[in-house]
Amino acid sequence: MKKSQFALTLTITCAVVWIVTAIAPFDRQGWALENILVVLCAIALAFTHRRLQLSNAAWLCLALFLILHMIGAHYTYAKMPLGLWAKDFFGFSRNHFDRVAHFGFGFFLAYPVRELLRRFSGISRGWSLWIAPGIILAVSGLFEILESIVAEIVAPGRGVNWLGGQGDEWDAQNDMLSAMLGALVMMPIAAFAQRGEKNDQAERRRTSEPPAKIDNCGFLIAVGVYLAFWIALAIKPLDRGDWLLENLLIFISVGVLAITYRQFRLSNLAYFLILIFLAFYTIGAHYTYAKVPVGFWLKDWFHLSRNHYDRLIHFGFGFLLLYPMTEVLVRSARVKEIWAPWLAASALCALSSFFEILEAVIAMIVRPDLGAAYLGTQGDIWDAQKDMGCAFVGSVIVALWLTIRRLRLRRP
Repeated sequence: MKKSQFALTLTITCAVVWIVTAIAPFDRQGWALENILVVLCAIALAFTHRRLQLSNAAWLCLALFLILHMIGAHYTYAKMPLGLWAKDFFGFSRNHFDRVAHFGFGFFLAYPVRELLRRFSGISRGWSLWIAPGIILAVSGLFEILESIVAEIVAPGRGVNWLGGQGDEWDAQNDMLSAMLGALVMMPIAAFAQRGEKNDQAERRRTSEPPAKIDNCGFLIAVGVYLAFWIALAIKPLDRGDWLLENLLIFISVGVLAITYRQFRLSNLAYFLILIFLAFYTIGAHYTYAKVPVGFWLKDWFHLSRNHYDRLIHFGFGFLLLYPMTEVLVRSARVKEIWAPWLAASALCALSSFFEILEAVIAMIVRPDLGAAYLGTQGDIWDAQKDMGCAFVGSVIVALWLTIRRLRLRRP
């Protein structure tokens, strides 16, 4: 069947399902909010389908996810009959149909996302298998942020329960984990299905790029200053156990940078931005984020309700690391320069979401009795969403600046 005929058949099928599920939904307000995604997706595809030229497989994946979402919107995810049956049959503590929908979000949409990345961004085949799930995880995190905003506007005070959390304080993290797993499961399938795809032009002229020029003296001084700073703050931290957990990121980051230094050197600017972020992170690890003195000063000066140093770190994660990530994608993944800042922003937002998932897992293992309070949320039920939001804003600011700067340089 031709692409146009196949896409038209799927469009008609989705339209019929949408009409049927629009009749007497369990909660009209909830149905309307959930269908905003469907309407936006339909409008976007109507205007871009000729340019996108998606394969039949990609169209099928999009249709299956939209149908799954329409069914969930009709019943509301917490009251979906199939989920209630599974809850009773398997003895689950809640209706897990929302997890199935988030898994489906990752599984079904990772295929067309990867296809579009390969077609438009110039990304290499291997990198696309990781960046596509990263985009899915980033978008999943963005949805959690938007849901928290809608919840506070429409039903202030009801919190996660209004979103169908069913008493799960880790609902956002579990939803993002489901989406990530769905995308990762799809990638081997996509790689096998497209195993005959030809390497694009960027890969055909792939060569070994010379390492970036580095002022060794300045670089070594910067590393030495940070090392001395880290040693000073490693002495008598407020909580040694928490300090060790927080420093896992530093150990891993420094190890990766050290191993790849000879084969893949970043620019001076990229290394300095990374060291600045690690310095701020080291301060938070020493005091624990909820007790950093600068955060208390800001709290008193601006009459804030909590210590917001953790928000500054998450903002810095996106703001300071966007440029190094962009450099990596351009030089290693062969991403086109116009796309690189935005794919870097997606990667950082995905990492921010992944960190929230890891923190939830660690909290459940180390102190299940404290739950989210163990993570220093300071009573904020939307702590994870706000942390991800800060990283998102920080990365988008720099991505916009890099894009505008590049467009200005291209002007005659």
